[in-house]
Amino acid sequence: RQRPAMVVLGLSYFPFPFNIGPIRQACDKVGAYLCYDASHVLGLIAGGQFQRPLKEGADLMLGSTHKSFFGPQGGLMLTNDENIYKRILENSTWRSIDNAHWNRVAALGVALEEMKEFGKAYATQVVKNAKALAKALALSGVPIRFAHRGYTESHQVLMDNKRAATLYGAQFPDLAARLEANNIIIDSVGRMGTSEVTRMGLKEKDMATIASLVVDVMKHNKKVGSKVKALLKKAKLSFC
Repeated sequence: RQRPAMVVLGLSYFPFPFNIGPIRQACDKVGAYLCYDASHVLGLIAGGQFQRPLKEGADLMLGSTHKSFFGPQGGLMLTNDENIYKRILENSTWRSIDNAHWNRVAALGVALEEMKEFGKAYATQVVKNAKALAKALALSGVPIRFAHRGYTESHQVLMDNKRAATLYGAQFPDLAARLEANNIIIDSVGRMGTSEVTRMGLKEKDMATIASLVVDVMKHNKKVGSKVKALLKKAKLSFC
């Protein structure tokens, strides 16, 4: 009924790939472009560990260069369609894109080079770590969403914040603040990500340690900030 000019696929919590084929078919019926917003999962796509949107039917892919893709703050647009490419150049340069910051361009160049060389190993470990973290938390009694689907296929793990609030006697923003006070960052809707700890060289066994620290804070209200610092002290920047 609406006949949109463009359909955009994108999520803030992005645990599993989209089934793009049927959506592509629906777009074709109404003559719509299909855009894939890969902001959260661009690093996994670059490492070949999530899905290949442009190969699977998307006309355009957007992405953040500072999330699971480990570069400087910013974004990019990708397409295999020459006409779309020309229209992007005509309608963005000097209109919505103007000042070039060469420090950011240089940083992105380094990140692209690192992703090209180490991306597959990095993305593979990110997903392994996310699965290990989710399982370790669940085994400790922390409610984690999507157990029936193996918890996640991306870098993200989602805590069931309503159940967690009931279990631990505090609303989730307060639980998140309690974790942050102990150097453990989780957002107020219960999202956790393994991109940064993976980049710092941590593996599956370390996810069990992180899970135990989370449990100590949420369940027992312990102070674990020094233990978190000790864990990070042995970490080493990797995939670079």
